[in-house]
Amino acid sequence: GINRYSTYGFGTERFYAFKIRKYVSPEPQHGAWGSIEINGTITVGNTALVTGYASKNTTITSSANPIIKVITSTNEPIQTPLIENIILEGNDGNTGIMIEDCYGCQIRNVTIKNCDTGVKIRNTSSWTEGTNITHVRMMDVNKGIVFEKGDQGARDFPYTHIEDVGIALRNAANCTGIVVGPGCKPYSSFIKANVWMQNTNNNIGMDIQSLGGSASYDGEIRGCLVNLYVAQLGSTSGIGVKINTYGTTAVANNQSFLLAASNLS
Repeated sequence: GINRYSTYGFGTERFYAFKIRKYVSPEPQHGAWGSIEINGTITVGNTALVTGYASKNTTITSSANPIIKVITSTNEPIQTPLIENIILEGNDGNTGIMIEDCYGCQIRNVTIKNCDTGVKIRNTSSWTEGTNITHVRMMDVNKGIVFEKGDQGARDFPYTHIEDVGIALRNAANCTGIVVGPGCKPYSSFIKANVWMQNTNNNIGMDIQSLGGSASYDGEIRGCLVNLYVAQLGSTSGIGVKINTYGTTAVANNQSFLLAASNLS
């Protein structure tokens, strides 16, 4: 039920979320666009745009995993996909947006709710570079943003830009705001985010992970500017930044790495 059509002579495709909603039911009055429900993953290519009507007047509810998947080519840097002005609501166990082997994907003015993972940035065959996530809110998630490599060896995620991102973790144990997975290296990136933990144990603001056995399997934050605020809303234990490394200094040579913590114990 996705209405796909070309809007420009050079073939840019737009997936209008409100057009999907209009396809399945009559248009409501007074601009109250309401919600739509879809079953399959929305796959987004190089030049696609997924957008809602106005600012977050469209909610997409889906049990698909992921709800939106972005796949493009790093060989075409001027052709970048965009997701904006929508609310995504999951089924408790799925991923809101997965970005895979993609250059320059932009996510802005989006809310993601009730998902296991809000945004997963993944490499399988090539680097995922220049991802831009701005003005995004995540609510009731186990993990907010996850960097994940899909093959053996280290994979870089350079020039990632995360700004004005708020992550409200689920009221459950072992939740994490930002996960830098084993071997993931978002070099030269900008990360500015707020993470709010609920009244549960063992939650982490940022988790920099390692598989061990080789330094190449360490997650790293290097050459970055990081401004992270982590707040525990209850009185139980939480961690601002957790670093697990095998043989490297996982956090080094950054322009700045600022952690502000509130009520952690």
